[in-house]
Amino acid sequence: TLDAALETRASGEVVTADGGVEIQVIATFLDRDGRPCRAFEGLDLGAEALTEGLACRAAPGDWATEVVLANRISPAPEAAGQGDAFVPASGAADHALDDALDRLGAGMSLTPAEERTLIAAGWTD
Repeated sequence: TLDAALETRASGEVVTADGGVEIQVIATFLDRDGRPCRAFEGLDLGAEALTEGLACRAAPGDWATEVVLANRISPAPEAAGQGDAFVPASGAADHALDDALDRLGAGMSLTPAEERTLIAAGWTD
């Protein structure tokens, strides 16, 4: 489901995988070599887990995961009992994502129009 979301979905769209995990592409950018890369999140409310990651296009239909980080989440104090507001634990994850972006030489996020064009062209320019 993650590969399919990375391959076909625009940033901001949510896809629900088996088991109820919600996958969302957050942004698309090109790395220093011109490869399309995408930041993504997976939210599993049942397991109280948020997964964040970066993947870059490796071959047609194939995405290579560059980094993946899992965080525990918990209900926000003011939302206790409501079940729809969660707060991720903070920590090294932010630094690990920043380090991976630096290592990749990430450029600015593509505009929605640029992203749509790449998706429609099968990720070739």
